[in-house]
Amino acid sequence: MKKYVIITIVILALVGIYFGFFKKTSNGETKKVYKYGDVEKGKIEIKILSTGSIKPFNQVGIKATSRGRIEEVFVQEGDMVEVGTVLATISSEDRNSILDAAISQIKIAKESKNKNAIKEADIAYQVAQSAYKPVFLTSTIKGEIINRSCETGQNVDLSNELFVLSDKLVGRVDIDEVDIAKMKKGLKAYITLDAYPDKANTGKISKISREGQTISDVVVYEILVEPDAVPEEWASGMTANIEFVTKSKDNIIICPMSAIREEKGETYVLIKNNSKERPSRGSNVKNGLMEEPEKRLVKKGIDDGRFVEIIEGLDIGEKVVTEITEISNEKKNNSLFGPGRRRN
Repeated sequence: MKKYVIITIVILALVGIYFGFFKKTSNGETKKVYKYGDVEKGKIEIKILSTGSIKPFNQVGIKATSRGRIEEVFVQEGDMVEVGTVLATISSEDRNSILDAAISQIKIAKESKNKNAIKEADIAYQVAQSAYKPVFLTSTIKGEIINRSCETGQNVDLSNELFVLSDKLVGRVDIDEVDIAKMKKGLKAYITLDAYPDKANTGKISKISREGQTISDVVVYEILVEPDAVPEEWASGMTANIEFVTKSKDNIIICPMSAIREEKGETYVLIKNNSKERPSRGSNVKNGLMEEPEKRLVKKGIDDGRFVEIIEGLDIGEKVVTEITEISNEKKNNSLFGPGRRRN
């Protein structure tokens, strides 16, 4: 019995020694690793993003002004026209009847090979053309032909829309009433199309609707954004992503937003300690990762969520802590088993 008691005590002692040693070697010193960001000069823009589409600023449909037949079309889609430009001519039904009759007489006269009859038919046709002029269909605005829906010889009536004109293409978006107070004419914007995501065009607000609409229980206002120059690839109906620059500051001192800390009413950052004191043995001061940073009070300005303006407290070239990670100097020690011995 005593033998088993002694064996049990020895086993418990060995287990206690092992775990006590393991705890001692694994409970090493915890140190902090600091990730830094730069304090530099830069630009901050505060933006509001909205999605809309490319639409004409003014769009005008040109309909037939009389019943008849398209005699000739002078323009194509994409053509730029002035006010009063002739788009097409239409022969009225009366004119068509008279001219068709005159053409028939000419045909009959030619078949009879009667020179006098042919001459009289030709004169009758010329008189008909002079007496009954075609109707001119003209542009009412200066702009681009964005749609043409007629061809020579086509019969039309007063309900047919033959052309659609646009004076210029703009971006149209709906802005929530919460943000409408931040909008004003002339406000800068960036316009990016889904079809061309890597190409941003600059523009400005040219019109803000004074009448709101309720969409999905939210009151919105339509805003038109005119590009500085209309790109050739733009087409009516394209999806547009528009960023409105509500605030902008350039040539200011900035640092990463993640460096800002607030505590007990104070706003501060942790800056890299550039002390030249001799580092302790085994420290990691050389690579600038583990030295203790210095607390510095700052006064901040505007931010865009990524960077923040620093009004007071920092100088260009300094480095600020953006991330802190704790690591342990744990060292696994297998010396319990003796050098050259293997654990079974």
